[in-house]
Amino acid sequence: ELAGRAVELGYLEAIVPVFRIAHPALDTEGRQVGEANVLPSRLRLERDTEWRACPYPGSRYRDEAPMNVTALKSMIKHWTPMMAALVLVRDELQDRLCLASGGWTIGQLHHLACVICALPSFQLLHGGGASPQVPLHPVLSSLFRVTDGIRRALHEMMFDVERTHLPDEPIPASALFTHVERSGLLIGKTGVCAGPKHLIEEYLAGMVDGTDLERYRLVALPPEVRALLAQLPAVVDYALLGVQSWSLGLALWTAQSRVYEALIAIFDAATASPGITPITAIATLRARLHADGVRIALAQRSREHDRLVHMMPLAYAYETSWDALRDPPGHAMFPDEIAASPATAPHHAVASQLRTALATRFAGTDLVTGAVPPIDWIVGLLVDYLRDEQAILAALVARQDAIDTLVERPHPQRPLTVRDLRVAYLLQRDGAPYPHLLDTLDEVLGLDIQCTATTFAVSDRRAS
Repeated sequence: ELAGRAVELGYLEAIVPVFRIAHPALDTEGRQVGEANVLPSRLRLERDTEWRACPYPGSRYRDEAPMNVTALKSMIKHWTPMMAALVLVRDELQDRLCLASGGWTIGQLHHLACVICALPSFQLLHGGGASPQVPLHPVLSSLFRVTDGIRRALHEMMFDVERTHLPDEPIPASALFTHVERSGLLIGKTGVCAGPKHLIEEYLAGMVDGTDLERYRLVALPPEVRALLAQLPAVVDYALLGVQSWSLGLALWTAQSRVYEALIAIFDAATASPGITPITAIATLRARLHADGVRIALAQRSREHDRLVHMMPLAYAYETSWDALRDPPGHAMFPDEIAASPATAPHHAVASQLRTALATRFAGTDLVTGAVPPIDWIVGLLVDYLRDEQAILAALVARQDAIDTLVERPHPQRPLTVRDLRVAYLLQRDGAPYPHLLDTLDEVLGLDIQCTATTFAVSDRRAS
């Protein structure tokens, strides 16, 4: 209903990041976990909320965006058990990552934030979930809200193409707070961070530096939270597998952007004799590729520098998760996991089909002339991209299969496709579809290309 495409629950983490799944869920106070930041925004519920201009010194001071006092009061009420839960999760991941008691890196802290934000996701989904959902304990929703802001800040640091921070760069709590304050990250689209400075500093000191946590180790947790944390090894595995799915899905769009760049260059140079009908096809496809390219540029994937910046934290996320998992599927190294398999006879057959269909559409143009006509480059690009899609889809299916087994929910019956992954963009605030090359070729040229992890097929809609 939200995105116009049915997707089986067994593929959920491949589409909605594991650290965002709990956003629309309710806690026992009747509040949504994501509060005003709920994604998808169409699932946001109206709740009585006390909003107030921010009185704290610094970037937030009396900003036009208000602060959520209701959420702040809940966080303060549950602060002590919230910190006690943080201690247990941090200890578990620290052991998994074989870290000493010293500082963590930006990438490791991002992992910790993702694991914390996956706590309510695991509880909601374990055993196939419940309908209606059982409300979450406010300790979990408060812990999520505090941590999710830190996760977003760490994400921004690694993915910023102009002021990039490397995932393996150590960062103390004081430096992280300074970055967040100076970069305006305490101010969001729906409001400002409601936490007073001393509580932000206390939480960061505990999460980042591991200081002043001993006093929380003997705190008695509410039964619901204690029961969830009794499954902490499984929860951490769930979160790490989800982080791998997130990194693999984003790698797919990065691979696609390179194909777009190459195709745009080819079609920008393509010409035809005056009056030749196929010039219309060239012009139409060229215009569509450029329009898609604008959306790709907004996602900062149109330049090779930007793509490399994005791929560094994705590789780090995948490989660090693999190291920390108790029984990791697939390859240990990210490039090995997403590497396309060698071309086989079916790939050669698809190449022949594509060459025939494209030659018909572009007859009379310079795309089909010359010792090595550009149409051969186009076909090669498309087949290589299909192989990339298959490799990444296979890796995603392996992660989702492991997740489904872990949370004890049914495995999907329908194969996963990139059109399923594209739903993630339709769920975002603007709801704008992200370009998918296969859809563009279908809509402009009438070439229906279907691709899964194990199969692919080309159908020429105009041939009939």
